[in-house]
Amino acid sequence: FTVITKSGARAPRRHMLITREAAHDLCADLMTLQIHDERDNNMRPARVIVFTRSVKGAQMGCTRLRKHLVKIGRSDLAGRVADYYSAKSDKNDTFSNLRAGKIQCIYSTTALMAGIDIGSLDVVVVDGFPGLVMDARQMFGRAGRASEGAAIFIAHRGDAFDEFYLENPDLLFAGVTEPVIANPENPLLMGAHLLCASRASGYEKPAEGPLDVRAIKLFGESGSD
Repeated sequence: FTVITKSGARAPRRHMLITREAAHDLCADLMTLQIHDERDNNMRPARVIVFTRSVKGAQMGCTRLRKHLVKIGRSDLAGRVADYYSAKSDKNDTFSNLRAGKIQCIYSTTALMAGIDIGSLDVVVVDGFPGLVMDARQMFGRAGRASEGAAIFIAHRGDAFDEFYLENPDLLFAGVTEPVIANPENPLLMGAHLLCASRASGYEKPAEGPLDVRAIKLFGESGSD
Protein backbone atom coordinates (compact mmCIF):
# COMPACT_ATOMS: atom_id res chain seq x y z
CA PHE A 1 0.00 0.00 0.00
CA THR A 2 1.04 3.58 -0.68
CA VAL A 3 -0.70 6.20 1.43
CA ILE A 4 -1.52 9.39 -0.50
CA THR A 5 -2.14 12.15 2.02
CA LYS A 6 -2.24 15.18 -0.28
CA SER A 7 -4.54 15.78 -3.23
CA GLY A 8 -2.90 16.54 -6.54
CA ALA A 9 -6.15 17.59 -8.19
CA ARG A 10 -6.52 21.11 -9.51
CA ALA A 11 -8.69 23.02 -7.05
CA PRO A 12 -9.72 26.55 -8.02
CA ARG A 13 -11.43 28.69 -5.43
CA ARG A 14 -14.55 27.09 -3.96
CA HIS A 15 -17.22 28.93 -1.95
CA MET A 16 -18.94 27.09 0.91
CA LEU A 17 -22.46 27.58 2.24
CA ILE A 18 -24.78 25.84 4.68
CA THR A 19 -28.48 26.62 4.42
CA ARG A 20 -31.93 25.35 5.37
CA GLU A 21 -33.45 26.46 2.06
CA ALA A 22 -35.33 23.72 0.19
CA ALA A 23 -33.37 22.20 -2.70
CA HIS A 24 -35.99 23.04 -5.33
CA ASP A 25 -36.05 26.73 -4.33
CA LEU A 26 -32.27 26.89 -4.27
CA CYS A 27 -31.82 25.14 -7.61
CA ALA A 28 -34.49 27.25 -9.31
CA ASP A 29 -32.50 30.36 -8.36
CA LEU A 30 -29.19 28.82 -9.41
CA MET A 31 -30.53 27.81 -12.83
CA THR A 32 -31.26 31.45 -13.67
CA LEU A 33 -27.65 32.49 -13.07
CA GLN A 34 -25.16 33.21 -15.84
CA ILE A 35 -21.59 32.01 -15.20
CA HIS A 36 -18.41 33.37 -16.73
CA ASP A 37 -16.60 30.35 -18.15
CA GLU A 38 -12.87 31.03 -17.93
CA ARG A 39 -12.05 28.39 -20.52
CA ASP A 40 -13.66 30.19 -23.46
CA ASN A 41 -14.28 33.60 -21.84
CA ASN A 42 -18.04 33.36 -22.51
CA MET A 43 -21.13 33.57 -20.33
CA ARG A 44 -23.29 30.45 -19.95
CA PRO A 45 -26.05 29.14 -17.65
CA ALA A 46 -24.94 27.69 -14.31
CA ARG A 47 -24.67 23.90 -14.08
CA VAL A 48 -25.74 22.26 -10.82
CA ILE A 49 -25.67 18.78 -9.32
CA VAL A 50 -27.76 17.82 -6.29
CA PHE A 51 -26.76 14.74 -4.29
CA THR A 52 -29.60 12.96 -2.52
CA ARG A 53 -29.66 9.97 -0.20
CA SER A 54 -31.69 7.57 -2.37
CA VAL A 55 -33.01 6.82 -5.84
CA LYS A 56 -36.47 7.85 -4.71
CA GLY A 57 -35.03 11.10 -3.38
CA ALA A 58 -33.41 11.84 -6.74
CA GLN A 59 -36.60 11.09 -8.65
CA MET A 60 -38.84 13.09 -6.32
CA GLY A 61 -36.40 16.01 -6.17
CA CYS A 62 -36.27 16.19 -9.96
CA THR A 63 -40.07 16.14 -10.21
CA ARG A 64 -40.46 18.74 -7.47
CA LEU A 65 -38.01 21.14 -9.14
CA ARG A 66 -39.72 20.80 -12.52
CA LYS A 67 -43.11 21.59 -10.99
CA HIS A 68 -41.66 24.53 -9.08
CA LEU A 69 -40.10 26.00 -12.23
CA VAL A 70 -43.45 25.82 -14.01
CA LYS A 71 -45.15 27.40 -10.99
CA ILE A 72 -42.80 30.40 -10.96
CA GLY A 73 -43.17 30.95 -14.69
CA ARG A 74 -39.91 29.31 -15.81
CA SER A 75 -41.32 26.32 -17.66
CA ASP A 76 -38.56 26.89 -20.22
CA LEU A 77 -36.10 25.51 -17.66
CA ALA A 78 -38.18 22.50 -16.58
CA GLY A 79 -36.85 20.39 -19.45
CA ARG A 80 -33.27 21.14 -18.39
CA VAL A 81 -33.59 19.10 -15.19
CA ALA A 82 -32.83 15.36 -14.98
CA ASP A 83 -32.25 12.61 -12.44
CA TYR A 84 -29.50 9.99 -12.37
CA TYR A 85 -28.88 6.71 -10.56
CA SER A 86 -27.01 3.47 -11.30
CA ALA A 87 -30.00 1.61 -12.76
CA LYS A 88 -31.02 4.44 -15.11
CA SER A 89 -31.26 3.09 -18.64
CA ASP A 90 -30.46 6.28 -20.58
CA LYS A 91 -27.40 7.30 -18.52
CA ASN A 92 -25.27 7.99 -21.60
CA ASP A 93 -27.84 10.45 -22.91
CA THR A 94 -27.85 12.15 -19.51
CA PHE A 95 -24.07 12.60 -19.57
CA SER A 96 -23.93 13.88 -23.13
CA ASN A 97 -26.76 16.35 -22.51
CA LEU A 98 -25.08 17.58 -19.33
CA ARG A 99 -21.76 18.13 -21.09
CA ALA A 100 -23.50 19.87 -23.98
CA GLY A 101 -25.36 22.18 -21.61
CA LYS A 102 -28.79 20.80 -22.52
CA ILE A 103 -29.19 19.78 -18.87
CA GLN A 104 -28.47 22.42 -16.23
CA CYS A 105 -29.43 20.61 -13.06
CA ILE A 106 -29.12 16.92 -12.27
CA TYR A 107 -30.39 15.13 -9.18
CA SER A 108 -28.16 12.17 -8.38
CA THR A 109 -27.50 9.44 -5.86
CA THR A 110 -23.93 8.60 -4.85
CA ALA A 111 -23.56 7.07 -8.34
CA LEU A 112 -21.96 10.34 -9.54
CA MET A 113 -19.90 10.92 -6.41
CA ALA A 114 -16.62 9.83 -8.00
CA GLY A 115 -14.97 8.07 -10.90
CA ILE A 116 -17.06 9.50 -13.74
CA ASP A 117 -16.20 12.57 -15.80
CA ILE A 118 -19.41 14.57 -15.83
CA GLY A 119 -18.06 17.76 -17.33
CA SER A 120 -17.93 21.27 -15.96
CA LEU A 121 -20.11 21.82 -12.89
CA ASP A 122 -20.42 25.11 -11.06
CA VAL A 123 -22.40 24.21 -7.95
CA VAL A 124 -22.76 21.07 -5.86
CA VAL A 125 -25.72 20.82 -3.51
CA VAL A 126 -25.57 18.05 -0.89
CA ASP A 127 -29.13 17.58 0.32
CA GLY A 128 -28.69 16.22 3.85
CA PHE A 129 -25.66 14.59 5.48
CA PRO A 130 -24.62 11.55 3.39
CA GLY A 131 -23.33 9.54 6.36
CA LEU A 132 -19.60 10.29 6.17
CA VAL A 133 -17.68 13.57 6.06
CA MET A 134 -15.42 11.86 3.54
CA ASP A 135 -18.39 11.28 1.23
CA ALA A 136 -19.55 14.87 1.61
CA ARG A 137 -16.06 16.13 0.67
CA GLN A 138 -16.03 13.86 -2.38
CA MET A 139 -19.37 15.31 -3.45
CA PHE A 140 -18.25 18.90 -2.85
CA GLY A 141 -15.22 18.22 -5.03
CA ARG A 142 -17.35 17.66 -8.12
CA ALA A 143 -17.84 21.42 -8.59
CA GLY A 144 -15.42 24.18 -9.43
CA ARG A 145 -12.72 22.10 -11.09
CA ALA A 146 -12.32 24.19 -14.23
CA SER A 147 -13.05 27.55 -12.56
CA GLU A 148 -14.55 28.92 -9.35
CA GLY A 149 -17.36 26.87 -7.88
CA ALA A 150 -19.66 26.57 -4.90
CA ALA A 151 -20.43 23.76 -2.47
CA ILE A 152 -23.76 24.01 -0.63
CA PHE A 153 -24.96 21.78 2.20
CA ILE A 154 -28.68 21.70 3.00
CA ALA A 155 -29.32 20.95 6.66
CA HIS A 156 -32.71 19.40 7.42
CA ARG A 157 -34.52 20.33 10.61
CA GLY A 158 -34.69 17.54 13.15
CA ASP A 159 -31.82 15.50 11.69
CA ALA A 160 -29.12 15.19 14.36
CA PHE A 161 -26.18 15.16 11.94
CA ASP A 162 -27.54 18.02 9.86
CA GLU A 163 -28.11 20.10 12.98
CA PHE A 164 -24.61 19.33 14.25
CA TYR A 165 -22.87 20.40 11.03
CA LEU A 166 -25.07 23.47 10.79
CA GLU A 167 -23.52 24.57 14.09
CA ASN A 168 -20.01 23.29 13.20
CA PRO A 169 -19.51 23.96 9.48
CA ASP A 170 -15.70 23.89 9.71
CA LEU A 171 -15.84 20.21 10.64
CA LEU A 172 -17.79 19.48 7.47
CA PHE A 173 -15.87 21.62 5.01
CA ALA A 174 -12.34 21.61 6.40
CA GLY A 175 -12.01 19.32 9.42
CA VAL A 176 -10.47 15.87 9.69
CA THR A 177 -12.31 13.09 7.87
CA GLU A 178 -12.98 9.58 9.15
CA PRO A 179 -9.98 7.20 9.21
CA VAL A 180 -9.52 4.86 6.26
CA ILE A 181 -9.05 1.25 7.34
CA ALA A 182 -7.91 -1.39 4.85
CA ASN A 183 -6.65 -4.95 5.21
CA PRO A 184 -4.41 -5.93 2.26
CA GLU A 185 -4.61 -9.56 3.42
CA ASN A 186 -8.40 -9.70 3.07
CA PRO A 187 -8.91 -12.91 1.02
CA LEU A 188 -11.98 -11.57 -0.80
CA LEU A 189 -10.16 -8.42 -1.93
CA MET A 190 -6.96 -10.32 -2.65
CA GLY A 191 -8.76 -12.77 -4.92
CA ALA A 192 -10.39 -9.94 -6.85
CA HIS A 193 -7.07 -8.09 -7.21
CA LEU A 194 -5.27 -11.20 -8.48
CA LEU A 195 -8.03 -11.87 -11.00
CA CYS A 196 -7.85 -8.27 -12.21
CA ALA A 197 -4.06 -8.44 -12.48
CA SER A 198 -4.16 -11.68 -14.45
CA ARG A 199 -6.41 -10.03 -17.03
CA ALA A 200 -4.31 -6.91 -17.41
CA SER A 201 -0.77 -8.16 -16.82
CA GLY A 202 1.77 -6.02 -18.63
CA TYR A 203 4.87 -8.04 -17.71
CA GLU A 204 5.86 -10.72 -20.22
CA LYS A 205 2.70 -10.68 -22.28
CA PRO A 206 -0.37 -8.47 -22.05
CA ALA A 207 -2.71 -11.36 -22.88
CA GLU A 208 -4.89 -12.87 -20.19
CA GLY A 209 -3.17 -15.66 -18.31
CA PRO A 210 -1.20 -16.71 -15.21
CA LEU A 211 0.88 -14.07 -13.47
CA ASP A 212 4.63 -14.45 -13.54
CA VAL A 213 6.73 -14.56 -10.37
CA ARG A 214 7.56 -10.84 -10.41
CA ALA A 215 3.91 -9.88 -10.51
CA ILE A 216 2.88 -12.31 -7.78
CA LYS A 217 5.54 -10.89 -5.45
CA LEU A 218 3.65 -7.59 -5.47
CA PHE A 219 0.84 -9.29 -3.54
CA GLY A 220 2.94 -10.59 -0.65
CA GLU A 221 2.94 -14.00 0.98
CA SER A 222 -0.84 -14.41 1.01
CA GLY A 223 -0.95 -13.57 -2.70
CA SER A 224 1.49 -16.37 -3.45
CA ASP A 225 -0.64 -18.78 -1.40
